[in-house]
Amino acid sequence: GREHWDHSERLLCLCAALLHDLGHGPFSHSFEKVFRLDHEDFTQAIILGDTEVNKVLRRVSADFPKKVAEVIAKTYPNKLVVSLISSQIDADRMDYLLRDAYYTGVSYGNFDMERILRVMRPREDQVV
Repeated sequence: GREHWDHSERLLCLCAALLHDLGHGPFSHSFEKVFRLDHEDFTQAIILGDTEVNKVLRRVSADFPKKVAEVIAKTYPNKLVVSLISSQIDADRMDYLLRDAYYTGVSYGNFDMERILRVMRPREDQVV
């Protein structure tokens, strides 16, 4: 499956994964309903605006903030990269399921992440 992976996009994936929820307000999606905001739109505005985040991303390249915002908006041309950040088995979902299960003391959400990471493979436009 590695032949499908462009190693030059590694940093892009890492940055998009770390920043994709930057625009989330407190109380997650309830905040969005009350204030009629979309956290992904707000995240993109932070990444593309005159912000410290934008300045740091521009150290990579002038168009790097735009690429990160495109991954978050699901408009980036390489759909494999997008699927790592937003899909049924994306990094965010795996993170919050384990974290929430741990901090709430319930078993719902527990899964073997090590095994999933070991067996998942890039195929065409998605990770399987």
